[in-house]
Amino acid sequence: LPDASAYDLCANNPLQPWVILPDKTYTATFGLANHTPHSLWLIFKDVEKNLLASVSAQLTNGTFQASGSSGLYEKPNFGQIFFKDLQDQIYQLTATASGFSDYIGNIPVSGQTQEQIIMNKL
Repeated sequence: LPDASAYDLCANNPLQPWVILPDKTYTATFGLANHTPHSLWLIFKDVEKNLLASVSAQLTNGTFQASGSSGLYEKPNFGQIFFKDLQDQIYQLTATASGFSDYIGNIPVSGQTQEQIIMNKL
């Protein structure tokens, strides 16, 4: 999206970058959110780099708390969660998914931040 856009890209399926071959047809879906100065786009994968559906995530910092869940295979946000209206600061992320160890870590957010989180199988 252009820098001056009123929207932020908050999901896409499949993820970029794309390999586009001549004489082929491709389908992609996108999610857009109203622009916010600071946001966090999380992409959840297993160690084999496969996107993970149904990851529950909680983002906290002091009294601030937000939660979300990654989308299913057919959805634009498959394996992804987008948090908007954040501040330029460090947040603690706790992510859980059935069959995977919990992920707990700190994520600095400044501008439109994107992070890939690798979840380890139990």
